[in-house]
Amino acid sequence: MRYLQILVNGLVTGSIYGLAALGFNLIYGTTKIFHVAYGSVIMIALYFVTSISLSGTSVYWAVLVGLAIAFALGGLVYTVLYSPLERLGRNRTTIFIAALGLATLIEAVIPWVYGPQPLTFNLPSLNTVVFIGKIAISPLDIAAIVAALVLSLTLWAVIKWSVVGRQLRAITSNVELGSVMGIRRGVIIGSVFAVGTAIGFIGLTMQSMSSSVTPVVDVTYTLIAAMIVLGGGAGSLVGSYMIALAWGILQNGITLWVSADWATVIVYLAFLTLILVRPLGLMTSTSRRML
Repeated sequence: MRYLQILVNGLVTGSIYGLAALGFNLIYGTTKIFHVAYGSVIMIALYFVTSISLSGTSVYWAVLVGLAIAFALGGLVYTVLYSPLERLGRNRTTIFIAALGLATLIEAVIPWVYGPQPLTFNLPSLNTVVFIGKIAISPLDIAAIVAALVLSLTLWAVIKWSVVGRQLRAITSNVELGSVMGIRRGVIIGSVFAVGTAIGFIGLTMQSMSSSVTPVVDVTYTLIAAMIVLGGGAGSLVGSYMIALAWGILQNGITLWVSADWATVIVYLAFLTLILVRPLGLMTSTSRRML
């Protein structure tokens, strides 16, 4: 029974990581922009949610508003930062440095506005532990598992079968072809950034509801998302989701023998090894299609 509990805990952790990776992979797999400011942009919306919920506003309403803010910020970052750099013909290294600068700026401003102390917010009804047999789980845990699975399948289906998905794949594989087809690349890519950021916001919000919000929460979130995407394969939504679940299960399983801190270190080393052995990831094809 103890092993089953660890498996459930791993699925919950992996599902939250899956949401982080899903948003990051949507952006990176489509644009090849290594969006290191991913977690930092999400953190702006999360701090807004936290601050207004602590003022007495309904957490549900705060999260909905935060989701809208994350969506808008994602599109804004592409429009204001990445799109102009692309039009100027700047290389990926320059764009990466610009993203790193944005992340650094946000991490400096957040403590100045909200203070350096951790903030907490939660819904007691979601964090109440219930028992299914001898397995302890909360409604928030169930929501994380369901959200990751549903969003992964939905996004995969949209990209594979919808008109927007076909346009997105055309742009991803061949920019010139997309232009010939009359596709408005800037609008579509801006929407990708908006949707990817909103998905990442859902994951980080769920994670923060069971812990706390700090000015550096974005660093770990972005790092884990990036490593999962690289391990599963850029552009492979299925690969990212499976790797995220494996990460969560492995991290929780290792705590049977070592401390939580050492478990995290061991998992990082395992996935670094995976990336070194398979630089293209487990499930990436040689094409640039989003699948």
